[in-house]
Amino acid sequence: MFRNYLITALRNLMRNRLYAAINIAGLAVGFAAAIFAALFVRYELTFNQ
Repeated sequence: MFRNYLITALRNLMRNRLYAAINIAGLAVGFAAAIFAALFVRYELTFNQ
C-alpha cells in the first residue's frame, strides 16, 4: 500500500515539477519559520535564568 502511494507521489512530482518545487519550498520555509520561532521563544524564556 505504501509503495503505491510512493509511486503515485513520485509520478506527480515528475509531471508537475514547478508546482512540486513551489510546494516543497513553501514547506521548507514553514518548517524553518516554526523552528526559528521556537528557538526565539526558548531564548526569551530562559533569559533570566
